[in-house]
Amino acid sequence: MENKSHTITAGKVAVNKDFPIIIMTSNDEQEFSSAFLRRCICIELKMPDSDQEKIDILTKMVESHFPTEKGNSQIKMTIEKFVALNKASLRSNDQLLNAIYMVLKSTAKYDDFSTSVLSAIE
Repeated sequence: MENKSHTITAGKVAVNKDFPIIIMTSNDEQEFSSAFLRRCICIELKMPDSDQEKIDILTKMVESHFPTEKGNSQIKMTIEKFVALNKASLRSNDQLLNAIYMVLKSTAKYDDFSTSVLSAIE
C-alpha cells in the first residue's frame, strides 16, 4: 500500500475516491474498546423473521460464491436444512459456505452427507 498524504482543512480530511473503507465483522464474543468504537460507524445487520426470506437471502449469497451452481437442488436443500438448524443454535454464514463446498465436492450420497456436515457445525 502506498503512502498518501491528505490535506486537513477546517478539521476535515479532503480525500479522493481512493480513500479506504475497512469493514470489520464481530460475533460479539469480544467487545471492541470504546476508543475504537468512537472512530467507527457500527451497523447491525439482522436476518428477517420469515424462513423463506432467510432462504432467499442465503441463496443469493451462496450463488455469488458458487455462480456455476445456480439452481443446484443440493444447494437448495442444504440452505433449507441450515435455516432449520439455525433455529436451535446460531451458525454463521461461513459455516454454510463451507458445508456447501463440502457437499458439492463429496461423492457420498447427498442426504446422509449433508445432514452429517450440517450437524457437525453446531
